[in-house]
Amino acid sequence: MTSRAPRVAALPLLPLLAVLSLLASACSGSTDGSTTTPPMLAAAVAAHTDAPVRAAAAIGVREEPEMLGEGDVAVEVALDRDVGDNAHVRVAVTTGTPFGASPEELADLCETFAPCEEVDGATLLLENGAPESDPGIAYAWMERDGVTVWALGYGPFIERDPAQRDEEVAALADTLVAVVTDPDVGFTSGAAYSEGAEEICDGPWLDWYGQGNGSPEPEDNTDWC
Repeated sequence: MTSRAPRVAALPLLPLLAVLSLLASACSGSTDGSTTTPPMLAAAVAAHTDAPVRAAAAIGVREEPEMLGEGDVAVEVALDRDVGDNAHVRVAVTTGTPFGASPEELADLCETFAPCEEVDGATLLLENGAPESDPGIAYAWMERDGVTVWALGYGPFIERDPAQRDEEVAALADTLVAVVTDPDVGFTSGAAYSEGAEEICDGPWLDWYGQGNGSPEPEDNTDWC
């Protein structure tokens, strides 16, 4: 999977460009009780977008040491676009803070890049793109019952002004918010995502992050499928 490093780590207080033990005891509001795996998170993304999933892979502390911690469950999903490179969506479930940032850093994000929007109980932030160099990044996060679900996405050129957002950016923002507010997304997953994970495993799943780019399999790789 070709991936652009998310920039929650090149912000003033977070580095910018820049899972694996699971906490079955955490409460997510799910009625199924299946311990969440990265393919289940990929299935949740697929359920909240009309774009075909082209690739999906687990990410963890090895790939994002500043954003993820031990015990977090996370995935990156590549989504097809009509024009241009794939869009990428990352989703993580954690008992820590969104993107590994402190509350002060999150507040600074909202002040520095744009007013954060509250949508369906989630926080949404769109970081403007720069023509010819950077498409921008969308971020969303929500905390409930001591568990935080965060997501970020990039691909289409982002305008944070709602009046200037095109349909593709609006759809990406809607996907992020829908995933982080979904009560069946947490350390336990709803039945639909347990079943959806099987389709992900049989289709676009990559056995390790970077496999599609020729990266060697890590020695401690987990077989999620």
